[in-house]
Amino acid sequence: MNNIVSIFSGVKPLPIGETDWISVIENIRSDKYQKAIEDGRKIADINVYREYKKKLPAVTFCANFSKNRDKHNVLAATGFLIPDLDHLPDVDATFDLLSQDENIWFIFRSPSGTGLKCGIRAKDIKTDEDIKKLYAAVERYFRETYSLKIDPSCKDIARLTFVSYDPKLFVNPTPFYFNIPKWIKPFEQKFYAPPEQNNGWKSKYGQKVLDSCCLEISQSAGGQLHDTRLRMSLLVGGYIATGFIDEAQALSALEIAVGASGSTKIPQAMKTVQDGIKEGKTKPLQPEKRIGTGKKDDIQYYCDTNEAFNDLSAASAASAASAVSAASAASAASAFVSDLSAGCQQDGFSVSSVSRISVSPAGHDDTKTPKNLAVEIKEWILNSGGYFTVEQVDREFCLTSRTEKNNRAQVLTRCVNKKLVKKDKRIKGKYHVINSDLPIIDIFNTDETAFKIRLPFYLDQYVSIPKKAIIIIAGSSNAGKTALILNILKLNLSQQYKKLYLMSEMGTGEYVDRLKKFDDVQFPDWKNIQASERTSDFDGAIEHHNRDGLTCIDFLEEVDGEYFKIPTDIRDIYDSLGEGIAVIAIQKKSDTDYARGGQATAEKARLYMAVDLITVLDRSIVCALKIIKNKRFVGRNLQGHEIHFKIHSGSKIEPLCDWVRSSVVDRNNCKSSYEKADANQPKDNTEMTFEFKTISGKTVGLTKNDYLRWKASYSNIDLDEQLEELANSSYRKSWFTEKDWFFSISGILNKRNDIQTAKEG
Repeated sequence: MNNIVSIFSGVKPLPIGETDWISVIENIRSDKYQKAIEDGRKIADINVYREYKKKLPAVTFCANFSKNRDKHNVLAATGFLIPDLDHLPDVDATFDLLSQDENIWFIFRSPSGTGLKCGIRAKDIKTDEDIKKLYAAVERYFRETYSLKIDPSCKDIARLTFVSYDPKLFVNPTPFYFNIPKWIKPFEQKFYAPPEQNNGWKSKYGQKVLDSCCLEISQSAGGQLHDTRLRMSLLVGGYIATGFIDEAQALSALEIAVGASGSTKIPQAMKTVQDGIKEGKTKPLQPEKRIGTGKKDDIQYYCDTNEAFNDLSAASAASAASAVSAASAASAASAFVSDLSAGCQQDGFSVSSVSRISVSPAGHDDTKTPKNLAVEIKEWILNSGGYFTVEQVDREFCLTSRTEKNNRAQVLTRCVNKKLVKKDKRIKGKYHVINSDLPIIDIFNTDETAFKIRLPFYLDQYVSIPKKAIIIIAGSSNAGKTALILNILKLNLSQQYKKLYLMSEMGTGEYVDRLKKFDDVQFPDWKNIQASERTSDFDGAIEHHNRDGLTCIDFLEEVDGEYFKIPTDIRDIYDSLGEGIAVIAIQKKSDTDYARGGQATAEKARLYMAVDLITVLDRSIVCALKIIKNKRFVGRNLQGHEIHFKIHSGSKIEPLCDWVRSSVVDRNNCKSSYEKADANQPKDNTEMTFEFKTISGKTVGLTKNDYLRWKASYSNIDLDEQLEELANSSYRKSWFTEKDWFFSISGILNKRNDIQTAKEG
């Protein structure tokens, strides 16, 4: 994929050079443009500032160009689109929010400092038409995910982006390519007449037609612009002829849509629109009559919200029906339909499906009994949880016509009034189910026993973890999240509860290999751990397999890069627990304490830890484990404290210090001391076969050459067994000094070899 962009001197059309997009970002981060940008931000007059900005250096992030900056001169597209967010009320808050999004490759503050520019990249982007499709998808993504509107002029492959100065800009180390098909919204071009036409519907209907035509024009791509404008203006002209649309209003709206499509030749484009309207007026249009679709032939609905929310039971209706003859039952049912029809009309509901009900004598019902849509939706909500959208309701009940959707809207309004659901304050069409259950706690019969769990570095002595709890390990890349998880499992092998390990990135072979490196645990003992490869639906695994035990998740991620969903995933895991706990590892950036998903990932955690890489040594790595949140401490409160530890052999962890306040720790100095100590270790080009810990805590190793020499000298003992015993013993309680550890071990082996020789002699 192309990474080269063209450089321009202000808004001049001819490029003055080329570079890669990463260099552009680094220049914006550096002080290269600092003076020019800061001088511009001091200009108060907006018109003066606009002229000033036009002289700033600029690049075309979407592509590089062979000649002038024109879509026909593209050499190669980069796949980038640069959404422009202008005049934000809180730039920093939006910056922090979007920096959690894996779809975003980079973000920097605009030259004015009042907006943001983001980089989003997709595969298979080659032309201006592809950019417009990407823009339509990204526009919908920002609108529905963040309730943000991006600048409509960004949909041009030749779009200029002026440089800026932002030393705190964000560059995503692991970005995702944007999924265009997922966010392309299909366009429906059919318009239907409503069954009731005495409520001033005509102007609203015409406005809907005009809005839809404007939308298609504004989202049209290169090569289709002329054809789209002509088709839409012909349609608008047809409805102007029948009085649905005002012509002057239509021309004004269509001109705005033409401008939004990226056209630079508005008068020529509007000539096409005017010609289309003129031709369309010669062919007057009327709305279509909706024809019933086959997919809802199996169920037909009437709608009576009073029946649903006044709890008129079907049982009472059935009881009344059984008290009369078949003929009177049919008569009563017909009367009920008439009353219901009148009630629905009074409430503004459609009765078209009710009018088709036919009543047969008892025992000879040849028709399907229609269902009350209000009752069905109410029951569906009561049996649900979380949130839902109106699109989900329409799919669930196969609602397609305007009348059916109006009925659905009124049912949901009644549900809101009855406090069954509440509207989402940010996203239109989204509702949250209100859970009315309120279990009262019996304070005299409550189990206060903490969950029995051992944690690395004796952390369990300073924190009490209750039953049904979440522990979070937020770790930067390669900082030892898996090593900590495996050591937690190791420490709790003997616990009686069930232990489940769910791993998302480690295969079976690697898992077994890492277990075998624990020389203080017999490999068969690991049978007490149930391990499974799993990348999602962790709450389902806990719900069905381990509600009351210890579950370790390594690690929790969002496949589509939508990290703002992680707090919800954590809540789902919490809700799936019985009396057990879940230890969840999550990726984080190295410059923050919180995992991808932000501070919201700490809301349900009783213990929240951040782990970072300090340095990489020859045969190990050194990491820092910091306590971010400790809800229930015992004795000493370690919140805000950290401990440094070494990881070697893939899984073994070794503390290098005690718990210390993070505020007094200079990690750079620590890094230097750890690297210096490692440099003083005995170096040998040969492989280290066994490692021992000295009294001072330093790790020393036996080279392969020395091992082979000892193998020949101490032939009467099992050298591997003896060395392994001494190595394990040194980690439990060492008595070797750094100066003479080699001679101490050699003396022990010599003595044991002599004893064995005497026995055999």
